[in-house]
Amino acid sequence: MNSERFPLPALAKELESCQESQFGWILKKLASPDYIDEQLLKSDIALVVAKISKLLRSNEDYNVWKGCHAAVVFCSHNPLVLCCHSGQLLTIIYSKLEQKLEYHSSSTQNICNKIILDSLVFATSKIIELMRNKPTLSERQQKKLRRMYDTGDYSISDLSELFSISRPT
Repeated sequence: MNSERFPLPALAKELESCQESQFGWILKKLASPDYIDEQLLKSDIALVVAKISKLLRSNEDYNVWKGCHAAVVFCSHNPLVLCCHSGQLLTIIYSKLEQKLEYHSSSTQNICNKIILDSLVFATSKIIELMRNKPTLSERQQKKLRRMYDTGDYSISDLSELFSISRPT
């Protein structure tokens, strides 16, 4: 794959069906400043979050593993995703962690089970850490940010600048 910028919906579509080498490439793209400065629409971000959520809810361990890593990267590098969608992703990850712990406590542990559990624990702790350290906005600012974000008229970089919530890269 080349180095040109892909539209976010195309990355979301690739996320669902990609294999290992493509997945690494997608994570690098999601971590790129291109996807913070781009005119990201609410629907584009929601589409990626929906794909990540679908991966996390999957019964296939590989998809859960991909979902954990994608959630951490997207929340780590996109302040609006962290502010608006991290709670939803954390709930899904924690639910899957509880489900896996319940199931695996009665079964034999193998390396694949350990990797999935480690990924779920890492994703849970990383998103909690990001949420604790996210820039603080007053309740009024949060409501205003949410209203502006919901219109779809503002880019991520515009809102980040307006509310001083951009993270240094």
